[in-house]
Amino acid sequence: MDREDLPPPTPPRPPRTPDPRRIRDTASSRSRGLNAPTETSQPNPGQSLATHTHVLTTDDLDGTEGARTYRFAWGETGYEIDLSDAHRDELLRALEPYITAARKTTAPRRARRAATTD
Repeated sequence: MDREDLPPPTPPRPPRTPDPRRIRDTASSRSRGLNAPTETSQPNPGQSLATHTHVLTTDDLDGTEGARTYRFAWGETGYEIDLSDAHRDELLRALEPYITAARKTTAPRRARRAATTD
């Protein structure tokens, strides 16, 4: 094939601006104590996309950053809450007389589903 038979080269594409519909509102997520990535974007055709997700755990009571997730159960219901160290200490102080008076038990085992064969 000769050079004259080749199509002209395609000019490079201009950089894409982020689509505002794809950027998440992290301020409202933070106030509700949700863990949300800060931004998402799509690659240009022919490009690969490298992503970095930063998860920030916030206190479910007041929205402060740097909380940890704690699990507990009451009756048949399990709960999970994200608390700062100060709120964790408040919860433990409130429960201390009940924990001290309570008896320790083992967690109930979940029933396994039996494999079925036809």
